[in-house]
Amino acid sequence: MKILKNKKALIIIGVVLVVLIAGISIFFYIKSLKDETDRLNNKVEEIEEKESKKKKEDEENIEVEIPDVIALSKEKAKQVLKEEGFNVYTIEKYDEETPEGHVVDIDPKPGEKLKKGSSVTIFVSKAYEKIVIENYIGKDYRTARGELEAKGLIVLITKEKVSGGEENIVVKQSIKPGTEVKLRDTITLTIPDIDVTYPDFTSGYTIQDIKDFCDQHGVTLKIKDNGACEKGKICSQSRPEGYTVRSGTVLEITVGDGSTKPTDEKECSELTGECD
Repeated sequence: MKILKNKKALIIIGVVLVVLIAGISIFFYIKSLKDETDRLNNKVEEIEEKESKKKKEDEENIEVEIPDVIALSKEKAKQVLKEEGFNVYTIEKYDEETPEGHVVDIDPKPGEKLKKGSSVTIFVSKAYEKIVIENYIGKDYRTARGELEAKGLIVLITKEKVSGGEENIVVKQSIKPGTEVKLRDTITLTIPDIDVTYPDFTSGYTIQDIKDFCDQHGVTLKIKDNGACEKGKICSQSRPEGYTVRSGTVLEITVGDGSTKPTDEKECSELTGECD
């Protein structure tokens, strides 16, 4: 009876050991399968990543023909170009023939080939701003010219013989007041063609006065020192009083620097009282 009990216990122990060994074997087998699966998955991901990278590189190296988007609206043109893989930049350009907001040109030109991701610039029509011409008659032409050029117009100045006109004052304008013009249009202002004569610069004029006079009439001024004349005084002028001023000519003046005493002055000795 005792032997049977021992035998039964040994059988149970054996069965437990067998089950335990089987369980451990199955655990390690499943683990090895999982490790292999993970390894294969990692390998697949690595291959897919390489293929994706290569595909992307291939796509980037593909040259695409630039579509013709001229005359399309800015929004439509940008959409078409972006769909082809281009980066799009926009520049506004004045154009009378193309409706505002539509493409007038593209750089590079349609039909040329570029890699995807390259930049393309479209030039979009911008309407000219209307400028209303004012009345400039009676104004100094320099003031009028400054106002017109500030508005973006090209200004021409002409001279004409008129009776009763004032120097530098506008007497005519080529475009009537109230007329609408556009940027870069040309307007001509007419001023009297008056003969200006040289004044006597030795009678109280300063060097700055003479410089202003010469700048106003397009005369080149040259200044020389004169030691025999009072310092700062205008001693002489190369073109006499009453001489007609001509633009592009040269006027020379001499200015005293006081370096030489006048010949009629005498030096006297303080000790002897004798004069040379």
